[in-house]
Amino acid sequence: MAERPNIPRRPRRKRRTYNVRLVRRDLSYEIREIAELFSLHPQAVRRWQQRGLTPIDERRPLLFHGSEIIRFLSETQQGRKKSVPPGQIYCCACRAPRRPVNGVVEVHRRGRTKLILIGVCPECGTRLNRFGSIAKLPEYGNHFAVREAAPERLPARCDAVDKCHLAKETEHA
Repeated sequence: MAERPNIPRRPRRKRRTYNVRLVRRDLSYEIREIAELFSLHPQAVRRWQQRGLTPIDERRPLLFHGSEIIRFLSETQQGRKKSVPPGQIYCCACRAPRRPVNGVVEVHRRGRTKLILIGVCPECGTRLNRFGSIAKLPEYGNHFAVREAAPERLPARCDAVDKCHLAKETEHA
């Protein structure tokens, strides 16, 4: 019997959010079907059952109503959300809301209605990001010292071609 080589495995990333729109509200699903729908192992669905996903009845095969699956996943995912008080941004590294260094954030516009506030965490120095609406920009100004970022645009005219010495180099060649 040949031994398996000792190959280090990458840790598998646990998915924590699932697209509940894949589930049809009016259909019933078996454990195997739920597992295939979300690309999971059937044992993961059994663990959901232990944590509160209730089957239609106790007969085999266990069936779960689509509305029950949607309810369970929505409640689970809502329970993980963190509320952040005004004037703070959630730091993913510290796993806590933090006020940016000196209360300064930089605003980058993303289209006509969206923006992103970028600051620096005072504890760990990582970048803090908060997505928001341009309509709420005055409200953000009440809590942060807002600096508008310069728009990232290409220059209208590029003078690099005019300063090229390629013509002189070909004469000498």
